[in-house]
Amino acid sequence: MKETDLVNFYFEVRNREESNHIIIREKGYRQKKIDIIEINFESKYSFHGIEFKISNWKLGLKQCLGNRILVPFNSLALYYKFEKNVSIEEFAKYGIGLIIIYDDDYLQKIQPKKNNLLNYKKYQCIYQKIRNIYPKTLVNCLTPYS
Repeated sequence: MKETDLVNFYFEVRNREESNHIIIREKGYRQKKIDIIEINFESKYSFHGIEFKISNWKLGLKQCLGNRILVPFNSLALYYKFEKNVSIEEFAKYGIGLIIIYDDDYLQKIQPKKNNLLNYKKYQCIYQKIRNIYPKTLVNCLTPYS
């Protein structure tokens, strides 16, 4: 199992579940990269950054904390075999969500909380621009990693 396998699986499952969202893979700003950004036009979790790790939840949590300057909601997706090693208290303390990826499904174990590091006027402006630019059908044009 590799991180790209987790990303591809989550990407495919989410595309089947949702119709009013887009998923963008590995987008970055300068040296920061986020594995997946979900943009949902009907949810309060409008911009949701997700980092994927097989086992190293501490590194994933650190990356999620850094991503808070880019998106208001962040989660770590972790392979289920390593769930028992995770400190749930750490995720709750920082408001980082936790997604457990199984072989055939996933579970949002902890919902992310909105962070306070963004300039929300600027964020709302960007959100409105993206909402106007991306049609709902764009999600069908995106393909998983090869």
